[in-house]
Amino acid sequence: MKELLKAATGTRLLDKALDMIDLVECSSQRLTAGAIAQASGHAKPTVNRILAALVRRGFLAIDRRDQSYELGMRFTQLAATLRRSHHLVTHVEEHMISLSARSGETVSLAVAEPAAARIVGRYHMGLEGVPGGPTGAKRPYHASAIGKALLSAMPERQALRHIARIHFERFTPTTLANREQLTADIQAIRARGYALDDEEIVSGTRCVAIPIYARDGAVSAAISLSAPRHRMTQERIDEIVAALGVIAAIARERMPTAENASTDEDMVCLLGGGLFHPSALAVTGDQVQVIDAGALALRTFSREGALLETSTIATPFDAAALGGNGMVLLARGQDVEIRPPGQTARPVRLAAPVSALAWGPDQSAYAQTRDGTVHDAISGKRLFEVSQPVDHMAMAGSYLALCGDGEVVLHDARNGEVARRLRFEGRADAIAASARQAYIACGPQILRIEIATGQIDQIDAPERRITAMAISGEDVWLAGANYGAQLSDFGSAARHAGALYRWPQHS
Repeated sequence: MKELLKAATGTRLLDKALDMIDLVECSSQRLTAGAIAQASGHAKPTVNRILAALVRRGFLAIDRRDQSYELGMRFTQLAATLRRSHHLVTHVEEHMISLSARSGETVSLAVAEPAAARIVGRYHMGLEGVPGGPTGAKRPYHASAIGKALLSAMPERQALRHIARIHFERFTPTTLANREQLTADIQAIRARGYALDDEEIVSGTRCVAIPIYARDGAVSAAISLSAPRHRMTQERIDEIVAALGVIAAIARERMPTAENASTDEDMVCLLGGGLFHPSALAVTGDQVQVIDAGALALRTFSREGALLETSTIATPFDAAALGGNGMVLLARGQDVEIRPPGQTARPVRLAAPVSALAWGPDQSAYAQTRDGTVHDAISGKRLFEVSQPVDHMAMAGSYLALCGDGEVVLHDARNGEVARRLRFEGRADAIAASARQAYIACGPQILRIEIATGQIDQIDAPERRITAMAISGEDVWLAGANYGAQLSDFGSAARHAGALYRWPQHS
């Protein structure tokens, strides 16, 4: 009898503990021990004893700022176990990681449960993520793209059963408010082939999702990509849908993951993705700085590729340059902004909009305007005229190298006289130069041009689009752009996108 009473008591305690975990998980408010006791109807001493045990075992954690409880790291560990054991994740994990690395965004995989979609895989390989729960978290059917994608692919009766269980909680002003709105959205999803969460669960975040079908035609899961709204243009959404479709097809056929081709053995990838559209790069001592136009940020890395610091850039810009001494140069229309390290920015206004910027030696700086004039960017003084404006400039020893499509023109930085013209085939995405060599990024190739002879060597780029380069010592530093990545391409040329590289000049 004592053993039976002991077992019954243990079962009741377990029920109470699980009730408290459910309360913490499902509540839209932060709950203290007193609030949990009131909501559960259990005595406060009992609640405190159970909560202490749950915290000790890692199932709950306490925020000392307001004494509220939240789910603990033990659930993350259990979710990781779930992810590893889920055969569907096993077949597409590498491709999800690849898409996250090349897009810089968050990629998730979910399966249907009675009351919500359950995330069974979530990957974020970029530098800045979007709010969202970890693997194992639930997503409401009516307010998430991944939930709506699952509903859209279910047989009608099954979808209606799920919809009947939904409590239409409003997370943002754009959350679908009732069954009629959700039904209409599902019809639209079936027509266009993908689901969209347009800031419906988190303000400022958009998410695109498509269903994954099994070989028998039944929906088995859904896959999504989430990003800040300003990076989710319709053109990019179309690319994302195509990329998700490739992964869905792989999942359907349960294909083995493809091998990626290796890059140049002398080229070291320091950061395997996360940059959106680098527009300037500089190396100073033991630090590497990148201005990212896609993220509106100045990022500082170690020479090994570890992110050290991120500074926000308030508004979009047209051109940028970084000096080796930490100086930042930004152009917006006719205005040039000079930022010495740790000091207030100094504005300079030029006579025409700026198309290219470059730092020179001894803290000199140059700006080229779209009327074909090169200026001293610090004083605003007109220096000389050029035959046509270009989008890329760099210092090549004592020369200012102006790079347009098919040609690099070296001007004497003192008087503007043309010293040499170097011709090449292709459209330039970036330039870096020294007194001996000019490196030009042209789509999937990098051109190395000997300035003295004009000889050109062509090297395969490590990814499809390099948009910023710099030379420091014996190394060339390269930064790729996620915005130029072919998101639906999982072939040998798609190993990285938006990555940071170091490459010896002699290679």
